[in-house]
Amino acid sequence: MAKPTKYPDWAVNTDGTDHDVIDPTSLQNNVVEPTAGKKLTGWTYTEKPPRNIFNWLARITTQWIRWIDDYIVNTIDVAIGTIQGQITTLQGDIGIGSGSITADPATSQYMTVSLPTGFTDDNCYVLGGWLNTGAGEELCLPGEYRQSDKRIYTFHDMPGNTIQIHIQWADGFGSRTITASVVLKKK
Repeated sequence: MAKPTKYPDWAVNTDGTDHDVIDPTSLQNNVVEPTAGKKLTGWTYTEKPPRNIFNWLARITTQWIRWIDDYIVNTIDVAIGTIQGQITTLQGDIGIGSGSITADPATSQYMTVSLPTGFTDDNCYVLGGWLNTGAGEELCLPGEYRQSDKRIYTFHDMPGNTIQIHIQWADGFGSRTITASVVLKKK
């Protein structure tokens, strides 16, 4: 549904401000706020709402709709635009590199991780990542990880579009495929 082009203006000026006039016949204001008691109980079954109180209800509804619309356009839409710009910038600055190796990590192994397009060993650094050990275990992959007999190191020591992860641990599972995903940020 498209956004309406008109507000449901009632008893307001074109800018949404109050438009108070005195009725020439009754000499009453065209808009009168109901008492707290009337707001609490509302109209009874047979009661006919006075026109000036009904006008108040339409006016306050109009003013709230205008306020919400203004808030969306001037606050939320602006914030969304800013966030979208930041996401677009980040999309070019953040990347995921991946690699795998089939080996027994009980011996020192080096896994080569391919960097995404536009990332080189000179223009990015490792934020972190994860390693699937091939034995049902996922490990967080910071720059250096040590847990009991497990050691994982990441480096930027390969020229071009790759980095290496040095892995070594003895867990008794033998040779299997180990995979890594590395989160990178451009410098």
